[in-house]
Amino acid sequence: SGEVSLPPLLAPHTHSTELQLAYIFTYNLFQFCGHTWILANMMARFLTFGRDALADTFYSVGVVMSLCQLLSILELFHIADGIEKARPLPRLVQVIERNLLLVMVIMLEDVQSKPVVCVQFFLWNVLDLLRYALLSTTQGISLLRGSTENLSEHGSLKGAFP
Repeated sequence: SGEVSLPPLLAPHTHSTELQLAYIFTYNLFQFCGHTWILANMMARFLTFGRDALADTFYSVGVVMSLCQLLSILELFHIADGIEKARPLPRLVQVIERNLLLVMVIMLEDVQSKPVVCVQFFLWNVLDLLRYALLSTTQGISLLRGSTENLSEHGSLKGAFP
């Protein structure tokens, strides 16, 4: 009974688990890239136009922000399917809260040009960049670990990914 148990993301994987890890890694990488683009766009506009950029933040990044927030609904299915280990209630509250706020901003056109939208988007993106970077890195390491185990078993990377 002296065995050391590894966390789920670092334990050896089956092909099905590797496929799930590849999917969730791709999802988190896509979210990371989307939030990176939004934050870079917002910062570039602020550095170029100064305070004037605050008024049209929604118009410049709203579509990509809407896409990222719409896709965040998938995170509830990730938890339900067991692909991602997280508590469902906090994630449900976060997803609903963000999507409701975004819908309100979309519906209330006079709010779209307010500086509070810029601050809201900035804070969301900083938090999500940190979260998705951590998740992508952890899952990427896990995928690589599974590939190197497959390499040592078979002598090549052939068949390392399902």
